[in-house]
Amino acid sequence: MEDYSAQLAAFAADFRLADAPDDVVRMAKRAVLDQFGCQIASATLPWSRQFRDAVLATGTGGSTTVVYHGDRVSVDNAAFLNSAFGHGNEMDDASVRTPSHCGAVAVPTAIALAELRRASGRSVLEAVIVGYELMMRISYATEPQMRRRGHHSPPAIGPFGAAAAAAHIAGLDRSQTLNAIAIAGSHAAGLAEYTRGGGSVKRIHCAIPAMAGLRSALMAEYGITGPPTVLEGERGFCAVFAGTSDLPQLTRGLGTDYDILQTGFKRFSCAFVTHTSLEAMDAICARGNLTAGDIATVTVGVNSDAAKHFYARPGPPPDVLAAQFNIGHALAIRLLRSGNGPWDWHEKDLAAPDVLAFAARVTFGVDPVADAEKHDNMGALVGVTTFDGRTFEERVRYSKGLPENPMSDAEFEAKFRELAEPLLGAERCGRIIAWVDDIEHHVDAGTVLPLLVR
Repeated sequence: MEDYSAQLAAFAADFRLADAPDDVVRMAKRAVLDQFGCQIASATLPWSRQFRDAVLATGTGGSTTVVYHGDRVSVDNAAFLNSAFGHGNEMDDASVRTPSHCGAVAVPTAIALAELRRASGRSVLEAVIVGYELMMRISYATEPQMRRRGHHSPPAIGPFGAAAAAAHIAGLDRSQTLNAIAIAGSHAAGLAEYTRGGGSVKRIHCAIPAMAGLRSALMAEYGITGPPTVLEGERGFCAVFAGTSDLPQLTRGLGTDYDILQTGFKRFSCAFVTHTSLEAMDAICARGNLTAGDIATVTVGVNSDAAKHFYARPGPPPDVLAAQFNIGHALAIRLLRSGNGPWDWHEKDLAAPDVLAFAARVTFGVDPVADAEKHDNMGALVGVTTFDGRTFEERVRYSKGLPENPMSDAEFEAKFRELAEPLLGAERCGRIIAWVDDIEHHVDAGTVLPLLVR
């Protein structure tokens, strides 16, 4: 049996920024800035306040910072809360082939431990790249089987990425890093039942692995050990979580082909599977000069995996999360509330008559073209019929922000400012952008934290 886990551990321990091509470094910087924006924007949302209250109820002693609020907590609690904020508004990054949400795991883990250990910005970038590579490689090796068995990728694969990122910040050697990854395997979990509605627990599906992976690395640093075949073993992660897996994918092109380049960044605060449909609707409305009141019916065609990801039970969604996974509700918010940003989703709209009436006009199913490309994109075909009998159709294969349709630097900065400026102001946001752009030259990565606190 090939020692895949050991090879990944060696990569995580040995990796240096000089090894990475410029586009990989640029992508890692985008990942950090995007995650900062998501954390700030989500820090005051109702469920984020609940998570913070629950953590603070156990005590506030510690040396690491909670974003926006400025609380000082233990390093694992800081990683947990900042990750919960970063994944709390459905605007954090993800891969198209797997809903991995690496940024909300790797970035808060690396930043929290870097603040505690006074690690450099360069080591943070290295840790972020390492975290992404492990998460995405493990996910690609086990998808789509793992998802079809009902697992949600971030809490399943996230502990491995967080452990590798934290081990790198802590300067662990290959053997210790392998133990960190091995210990992380006992934390792997995560059920996708949240897509059926009910449960803000999905908001901490990156926070749980961030905390678990960080703790795994610290345990390994103090001598705790784990099975060295944690991924490839007969009772290892890949066999247990996926059944059938592509083990060579774990290390194929390792150190040469960087999977972080497959990261997609979101424009809308809702499930990634809805984004192509939203963009198709934007195009139709612009072409026909349409408003919600003109539209009689909407049909949405997506691939079969995406269709299963939608919340589709009749009646009002039970909570905001379910609404963010409901294609009819997402389209209604887009057309009736003029946006799909983090502050456009409210409990009062779940049963709002105009929203429910429009959502009832939307039907979805499997589109053969999209289904043939299901592992490569989340394309959608949207058809619209107006009350006066006009028909429109638009296919979008790659939503803005995916590697095939990337945001420009200006668009990416605009997204960050959209998320952070309402809470921190334009001048502060400019300083954060400049800090991240120069991150590899900061001797102490913790110097960014005061910029992220109100």
